[in-house]
Order: sequence, then structure tokens, then C-alpha cells
Amino acid sequence: MGGLVSQSSVEISVIGVPARSEGKTGLAAIETMRRKHPVLVHGFYTYLSVMELLLAITAAAAVRG
Repeated sequence: MGGLVSQSSVEISVIGVPARSEGKTGLAAIETMRRKHPVLVHGFYTYLSVMELLLAITAAAAVRG
């Protein structure tokens, strides 16, 4: 009886530079990408952090009235 093989793929593009990685899980794919393209991944993390901060500021302003 054959086992089920699962593969995850992650693809990001920062300033027009694409990077793609695969792994057994999404976290494994991101870890592989981080080893291959550390600058792109750190730029992506920074982008996500800034977007989260802007969302928090917008939510706080909306609640404050």
C-alpha cells in the first residue's frame, strides 16, 4: 500500500525578484527559502510587519473614534 506524499510550495516576489521553494510542510518550504534567499525573506517579513502595524494603528483609530 502506497503512502500519501504531501508537498508544499511557497513563492514570494520582492521588488520583482521571484523566489520559490518546496518542502513537506509550508514551514519547511519557508525554512528552505530562508537558507537560499535570506535577503528576500527578511524583506518579506519586514513588509508583513509593517502591514500588521498599519492595520493595528487603523483599528485603534477606528475604535477611538
